[in-house]
Amino acid sequence: MLKPGMIVTGKVVAIKPYGALVELTGDRMSILHISKISEKFVANIEEYVKVGEWIRAEILTYSDERVEVSIKNMRNYRMNQQDAQAFEPLAQRLPTWISQTLTKLQ
Repeated sequence: MLKPGMIVTGKVVAIKPYGALVELTGDRMSILHISKISEKFVANIEEYVKVGEWIRAEILTYSDERVEVSIKNMRNYRMNQQDAQAFEPLAQRLPTWISQTLTKLQ
């Protein structure tokens, strides 16, 4: 169960003028409001996060209707590619695994 203060991982799925939409592991959507990105003024959200990027974030609020996250106080919110792949849903990774295995067997 998610609760405020937890550090979670998620994939940035959209950038909006007010922030970024982040799909948390477990298929739960959250909002990373522009004011929760940095202590500094954020003019361009994509200087901090990009669509498709996996990040770590802290849960600020959690309810059945809404999850709000923050990266403002996190030093290493970006995940390297290897760590990020571990959080991709199995349905997305399975075709690649099968293809790689079949290539190795040939």
